[in-house]
Amino acid sequence: MEQKLLDYNFVHHSPTSEQIQKYDTIRSKFKEVAKLIVKTCPESREKTEAMINLEQAMFWANASVARAEKE
Repeated sequence: MEQKLLDYNFVHHSPTSEQIQKYDTIRSKFKEVAKLIVKTCPESREKTEAMINLEQAMFWANASVARAEKE
């Protein structure tokens, strides 16, 4: 990994107001799906994995907004 990318990926990215709106939208939609999973799926390892992976997907989606949208 080149040094410039390494430095960029491991630094805090202060969000713009536009990015904050995107984060809120992403979180809101993922929360809707999380509620559906909690309501619909029986308690199981698979449900736990679904929730873990949903949370990971939300974090990665937000990271893409933070990292890919250069200030």
